[in-house]
Amino acid sequence: MTAPLPSVLRVTLNSQINDVHNIGVGWEQQLWNDCCGGAEGDIHTILLSEDGDPIGVADGVAIEISQDIYNPRRLWNASTFSLLGGHQISQDVWLGWQARYNQNAVPDYAVSATNLDFANAGAQFGAKYRLTDTVELGFSYSKFILFTRDITDSVWNLGDGNDRFSPAVPAVTNTNGTYSGKVDIFGLRVVVAK
Repeated sequence: MTAPLPSVLRVTLNSQINDVHNIGVGWEQQLWNDCCGGAEGDIHTILLSEDGDPIGVADGVAIEISQDIYNPRRLWNASTFSLLGGHQISQDVWLGWQARYNQNAVPDYAVSATNLDFANAGAQFGAKYRLTDTVELGFSYSKFILFTRDITDSVWNLGDGNDRFSPAVPAVTNTNGTYSGKVDIFGLRVVVAK
Protein backbone atom coordinates (compact mmCIF):
# COMPACT_ATOMS: atom_id res chain seq x y z
CA MET A 1 0.00 0.00 0.00
CA THR A 2 1.25 3.50 -0.79
CA ALA A 3 -0.29 6.62 0.76
CA PRO A 4 1.20 10.07 0.10
CA LEU A 5 1.51 12.26 3.19
CA PRO A 6 1.52 16.07 3.35
CA SER A 7 4.16 18.55 4.30
CA VAL A 8 3.30 20.30 7.56
CA LEU A 9 4.09 23.85 8.63
CA ARG A 10 4.13 24.36 12.40
CA VAL A 11 4.66 27.49 14.48
CA THR A 12 4.55 27.57 18.28
CA LEU A 13 5.10 30.59 20.52
CA ASN A 14 5.67 29.88 24.18
CA SER A 15 6.20 32.28 27.08
CA GLN A 16 7.69 31.37 30.45
CA ILE A 17 5.56 33.66 32.66
CA ASN A 18 7.58 32.92 35.79
CA ASP A 19 9.64 30.12 37.29
CA VAL A 20 6.74 27.66 37.34
CA HIS A 21 4.17 28.78 34.71
CA ASN A 22 4.30 28.83 30.93
CA ILE A 23 1.65 29.53 28.30
CA GLY A 24 1.74 29.44 24.52
CA VAL A 25 -0.15 29.32 21.25
CA GLY A 26 0.35 27.13 18.20
CA TRP A 27 -0.67 26.93 14.54
CA GLU A 28 -0.17 24.01 12.21
CA GLN A 29 -0.97 23.91 8.48
CA GLN A 30 -1.29 20.46 6.89
CA LEU A 31 -0.72 20.81 3.13
CA TRP A 32 -3.04 17.96 2.18
CA ASN A 33 -4.20 19.56 -1.08
CA ASP A 34 -0.61 19.81 -2.33
CA CYS A 35 -0.03 16.06 -2.03
CA CYS A 36 -3.53 14.64 -2.24
CA GLY A 37 -5.89 17.05 -3.97
CA GLY A 38 -6.36 14.81 -7.00
CA ALA A 39 -5.75 11.32 -8.36
CA GLU A 40 -2.05 11.55 -7.49
CA GLY A 41 -3.02 11.41 -3.82
CA ASP A 42 -5.03 8.18 -4.01
CA ILE A 43 -4.12 5.41 -1.61
CA HIS A 44 -2.97 2.59 -3.90
CA THR A 45 -3.35 -0.95 -2.58
CA ILE A 46 -2.14 -4.06 -4.41
CA LEU A 47 -4.26 -6.99 -3.24
CA LEU A 48 -3.11 -10.52 -4.05
CA SER A 49 -3.90 -14.03 -2.85
CA GLU A 50 -1.47 -16.05 -0.77
CA ASP A 51 -0.17 -17.49 -4.05
CA GLY A 52 0.61 -14.01 -5.38
CA ASP A 53 -2.23 -14.07 -7.91
CA PRO A 54 -5.28 -11.79 -8.27
CA ILE A 55 -8.06 -12.92 -5.93
CA GLY A 56 -10.76 -14.79 -7.85
CA VAL A 57 -13.18 -17.71 -7.89
CA ALA A 58 -10.45 -20.18 -6.93
CA ASP A 59 -10.07 -18.26 -3.66
CA GLY A 60 -13.74 -18.65 -2.80
CA VAL A 61 -15.14 -15.31 -4.01
CA ALA A 62 -17.91 -14.88 -6.59
CA ILE A 63 -16.08 -12.38 -8.80
CA GLU A 64 -12.44 -11.61 -9.43
CA ILE A 65 -11.17 -8.72 -7.33
CA SER A 66 -8.87 -6.23 -9.00
CA GLN A 67 -5.33 -6.46 -7.67
CA ASP A 68 -4.98 -2.69 -8.07
CA ILE A 69 -7.36 -0.86 -5.73
CA TYR A 70 -7.44 2.91 -5.45
CA ASN A 71 -8.96 4.60 -2.42
CA PRO A 72 -9.56 8.14 -3.72
CA ARG A 73 -8.74 11.14 -1.58
CA ARG A 74 -9.60 14.69 -2.61
CA LEU A 75 -8.33 16.81 0.25
CA TRP A 76 -8.18 20.44 1.33
CA ASN A 77 -5.31 22.03 3.20
CA ALA A 78 -6.33 22.27 6.85
CA SER A 79 -5.23 24.17 9.95
CA THR A 80 -4.96 23.25 13.60
CA PHE A 81 -5.02 25.98 16.27
CA SER A 82 -3.91 25.36 19.84
CA LEU A 83 -3.54 27.04 23.21
CA LEU A 84 -1.20 25.38 25.69
CA GLY A 85 0.26 25.82 29.12
CA GLY A 86 2.14 24.14 31.91
CA HIS A 87 2.88 24.28 35.61
CA GLN A 88 6.03 23.01 37.33
CA ILE A 89 4.70 21.73 40.66
CA SER A 90 8.10 20.65 41.94
CA GLN A 91 11.52 19.80 40.60
CA ASP A 92 10.24 16.35 39.66
CA VAL A 93 6.59 16.94 38.69
CA TRP A 94 5.19 18.92 35.75
CA LEU A 95 1.55 19.28 34.65
CA GLY A 96 0.48 20.51 31.23
CA TRP A 97 -2.59 21.06 29.08
CA GLN A 98 -3.50 21.91 25.53
CA ALA A 99 -6.76 22.96 23.86
CA ARG A 100 -7.03 22.42 20.09
CA TYR A 101 -9.31 23.01 17.13
CA ASN A 102 -8.84 21.13 13.85
CA GLN A 103 -10.48 21.95 10.53
CA ASN A 104 -11.92 19.48 8.02
CA ALA A 105 -9.44 18.20 5.45
CA VAL A 106 -11.96 16.20 3.37
CA PRO A 107 -14.51 18.24 1.37
CA ASP A 108 -18.13 17.11 1.57
CA TYR A 109 -18.25 15.78 -1.97
CA ALA A 110 -15.33 13.41 -1.32
CA VAL A 111 -16.50 11.95 2.01
CA SER A 112 -16.77 8.17 2.05
CA ALA A 113 -16.48 5.41 4.60
CA THR A 114 -12.73 5.24 3.89
CA ASN A 115 -12.18 8.97 3.31
CA LEU A 116 -13.83 10.61 6.31
CA ASP A 117 -12.60 13.51 8.38
CA PHE A 118 -14.17 15.54 11.18
CA ALA A 119 -13.57 19.08 12.26
CA ASN A 120 -13.02 18.73 15.98
CA ALA A 121 -12.19 20.52 19.18
CA GLY A 122 -10.59 18.96 22.20
CA ALA A 123 -8.17 19.10 25.05
CA GLN A 124 -5.16 17.18 26.26
CA PHE A 125 -3.89 16.91 29.82
CA GLY A 126 -0.52 15.48 30.71
CA ALA A 127 1.95 15.00 33.53
CA LYS A 128 5.66 14.24 33.72
CA TYR A 129 7.32 12.70 36.74
CA ARG A 130 11.07 12.34 37.12
CA LEU A 131 11.80 9.05 38.89
CA THR A 132 15.58 9.43 38.87
CA ASP A 133 18.16 11.62 37.20
CA THR A 134 17.92 9.44 34.10
CA VAL A 135 14.34 8.11 34.05
CA GLU A 136 11.17 10.14 33.41
CA LEU A 137 7.55 8.96 33.13
CA GLY A 138 4.85 10.79 31.22
CA PHE A 139 1.08 10.29 31.18
CA SER A 140 -1.57 11.98 29.06
CA TYR A 141 -5.28 11.92 28.23
CA SER A 142 -6.87 13.54 25.17
CA LYS A 143 -10.56 14.05 24.50
CA PHE A 144 -11.73 15.30 21.10
CA ILE A 145 -15.31 16.26 20.28
CA LEU A 146 -15.94 15.49 16.61
CA PHE A 147 -18.40 17.81 14.90
CA THR A 148 -21.15 15.81 13.19
CA ARG A 149 -20.95 15.88 9.38
CA ASP A 150 -24.13 15.94 7.29
CA ILE A 151 -23.28 14.96 3.70
CA THR A 152 -25.85 15.70 0.99
CA ASP A 153 -23.77 16.18 -2.17
CA SER A 154 -21.49 13.18 -2.38
CA VAL A 155 -19.90 12.69 -5.81
CA TRP A 156 -19.59 8.92 -5.52
CA ASN A 157 -22.76 8.05 -7.47
CA LEU A 158 -22.26 10.44 -10.38
CA GLY A 159 -20.44 7.97 -12.62
CA ASP A 160 -18.25 10.70 -14.10
CA GLY A 161 -16.21 8.26 -16.18
CA ASN A 162 -13.20 8.33 -13.87
CA ASP A 163 -13.03 4.74 -12.63
CA ARG A 164 -10.53 5.66 -9.95
CA PHE A 165 -12.94 8.18 -8.42
CA SER A 166 -16.30 6.53 -9.13
CA PRO A 167 -15.71 2.77 -8.99
CA ALA A 168 -18.03 0.56 -11.02
CA VAL A 169 -20.93 -1.33 -9.46
CA PRO A 170 -20.98 -3.03 -6.98
CA ALA A 171 -18.26 -0.90 -5.37
CA VAL A 172 -20.30 2.31 -5.67
CA THR A 173 -22.23 3.19 -2.54
CA ASN A 174 -24.22 6.25 -1.57
CA THR A 175 -22.24 8.11 1.06
CA ASN A 176 -24.81 10.84 1.72
CA GLY A 177 -25.81 10.75 5.37
CA THR A 178 -24.86 11.81 8.87
CA TYR A 179 -21.50 10.86 10.35
CA SER A 180 -20.52 11.15 14.01
CA GLY A 181 -17.80 9.78 16.24
CA LYS A 182 -15.72 10.26 19.36
CA VAL A 183 -12.04 10.07 20.24
CA ASP A 184 -10.37 9.34 23.57
CA ILE A 185 -6.59 8.85 23.68
CA PHE A 186 -4.51 7.66 26.62
CA GLY A 187 -0.75 8.01 26.43
CA LEU A 188 2.26 6.70 28.34
CA ARG A 189 5.83 7.80 27.73
CA VAL A 190 9.04 6.52 29.31
CA VAL A 191 12.26 8.49 28.78
CA VAL A 192 15.63 7.06 29.71
CA ALA A 193 18.53 9.48 29.37
CA LYS A 194 22.14 8.41 29.17
